[in-house]
Amino acid sequence: MPKDIIIKSSMTRISADQLKSNLGDVIRATVLASSVSENFLWITDEKGKSLLKYFLEPNKIISLDKIAGGIVAEKVYNINNYFFPGIEKISGEWKIFVPDFSSQEIYTEKNTELLVPYSKIGFSSNKSYQQALIESAGFLWKGQDYPLPKIDIPKKYDIGLNWNVHADWTSKHWPKEHWDKLEKILKKEFSVSYQQGLNNLDEYINWMASCSTIITCESLGLHLASALRKRVIAIVGAADNTEYSYNRIEFLKPAERACMPCNSPKCKFESNCLSEIYPEDILKKLL
Repeated sequence: MPKDIIIKSSMTRISADQLKSNLGDVIRATVLASSVSENFLWITDEKGKSLLKYFLEPNKIISLDKIAGGIVAEKVYNINNYFFPGIEKISGEWKIFVPDFSSQEIYTEKNTELLVPYSKIGFSSNKSYQQALIESAGFLWKGQDYPLPKIDIPKKYDIGLNWNVHADWTSKHWPKEHWDKLEKILKKEFSVSYQQGLNNLDEYINWMASCSTIITCESLGLHLASALRKRVIAIVGAADNTEYSYNRIEFLKPAERACMPCNSPKCKFESNCLSEIYPEDILKKLL
């Protein structure tokens, strides 16, 4: 039996009645693996497994539906902020998000509210997601990094343009004309590739692993590129950014304004704030 259990699926609750696919937080949660005992088991769903296999040993990853009967551990680090069906099979001292099995509600420990996406609670905090997670689990924050990736892809491109953002989140989009102009400028000195694997996670991760530098908006690509130890230039501002940089990420933000970060899928203005960041601004970061 494992000494520790980590629970994190590919879904996150962003409101009382709404769940959202969130593979980015699956990646960010892997920093906890360096603090728990080596004898741990990560319980997730199938989408979570498809991502975690690039960072954890296969025998440490299991789908909840594969657990026959009960499972007992000393501590259970639950990073799901909703009642993940089947967790009633698990016994131990619960940490982070703590379920009430009688009411199927979830309670939080200190700093855990900072782990909830698009929550205004975290706006005034100077803690990163990673620090809040480590401290919520009861450990001392020491800049714990992601597990070393289990992928070795030869370099193919100097720069990868991770342009795609969920279609519903237009506030996070960087204008296509900016991407096209940036590509044209960069190709004078670098090998450049637009994002690959839009509908295939394995192809996407292999593409990113083949790039030295990733330019991205606020998306899975930001977290994944950092976990893959890439240099990252991140265009941020529409959402509350709590990413720890690990001295790998350089953030580009538009000028401050009262509505930023709005944490809203759609900007209320004609053009979103990210459109005020120009290809030339990114070039200055690269050179």
